[in-house]
Amino acid sequence: MRRRGLTLDRLRQRLLLQGIRISLSTLSYWQNGRSQPERPDSLRAVDALESILELPRSSLRSLLGPHRPRGRAPQQDKSALSLLLTTNESSPMARALGSDFADVNSGIHQMINDTTLRLNEKRGMAVMSQRHVIRASREGVRAMTVVQVDEESAAAPPEITVTCGRLGRMRYLPELRTTVFDVLFGHPLARNETAVVAYDFRASDTGTPCSFFQQNVRKGLRESLLQVVFHPGALPLTAESYRRSSYEGQRTHVRSATLDASYSVHVLNTRMPSGYQGICWRWSD
Repeated sequence: MRRRGLTLDRLRQRLLLQGIRISLSTLSYWQNGRSQPERPDSLRAVDALESILELPRSSLRSLLGPHRPRGRAPQQDKSALSLLLTTNESSPMARALGSDFADVNSGIHQMINDTTLRLNEKRGMAVMSQRHVIRASREGVRAMTVVQVDEESAAAPPEITVTCGRLGRMRYLPELRTTVFDVLFGHPLARNETAVVAYDFRASDTGTPCSFFQQNVRKGLRESLLQVVFHPGALPLTAESYRRSSYEGQRTHVRSATLDASYSVHVLNTRMPSGYQGICWRWSD
């Protein structure tokens, strides 16, 4: 603010020009650390402040601590609420969920995520297999909602095969390149009861080579494994693992990844902060 010659009142006015109403006292609380932005409108203001202050994208969001739920919300629900800190309101995930975004899977504490992405000889995605181990943080949870965003527009809805659980409601939103579906547990879970959810996701072949894959990591996740398996006839030149504090944030913790005997690379994170973990690779041409 000092470098840009701006006061809190001037920041408030600049936000107002973008249709964002934030009180002067709230801005002061944020500046002094008395409170932090957590609501969707507040996080939208943070994104706008980065632009107003000419800061790199996600540079302010990355400074935010974990969400602090009000009232007597169960400790495990922080797992779902961490989405507000890692995913922008304008992202396909947030737009697909709409008003359900802030509370998606709020009764579910994800403990283990295991994801395997298999590529075909055309360098595109053949199938993505995911396995989640979850624990219910309240009584009566019946399903887990999954949001899958494709990097390329597909000509047809994806094929989803649930191997543990039962496929419930499914919505395909081609304009957002996003599929939203529920996996039913089969009975209402008791509090602290665990369940396993597993499914295969096959998108229609767009003919466009895939060069990275990343997944959201929720707060409190004990273990997250991400593996990419390449076709023997289409191997990358190099591959790297990385982290991001938000969906489009700067890549950090970049590490070189070497192909193993199965033509695959992987990254395993334990107790990772909320954000995104990913693997990227470079083709020969």
